[in-house]
Amino acid sequence: MPLTDTRVQTLTTRNRDERLIADTNGLYLRLRKGKGGITRTWQFRRRQGESLSIVTIGTYPKVSLKEARLRAAELAARRDLSCPTVT
Repeated sequence: MPLTDTRVQTLTTRNRDERLIADTNGLYLRLRKGKGGITRTWQFRRRQGESLSIVTIGTYPKVSLKEARLRAAELAARRDLSCPTVT
């Protein structure tokens, strides 16, 4: 099920230190519990053969859900992630 802004804001780590939530098109939201609360980080993940490629897109709310999806779509269109250019 694709994420919504409301769901992104209300997700918790469920008594764990870290949790990974899938959105669409290789986009994931990583939740990490820390002293200052929960950090929400956007990641693009793609399996290439036996290896997993992970590109960090940015943190929420600095990078919105819409912007993260656009960047994930750009990365998904690329064949080679060895040198990603995500700003």
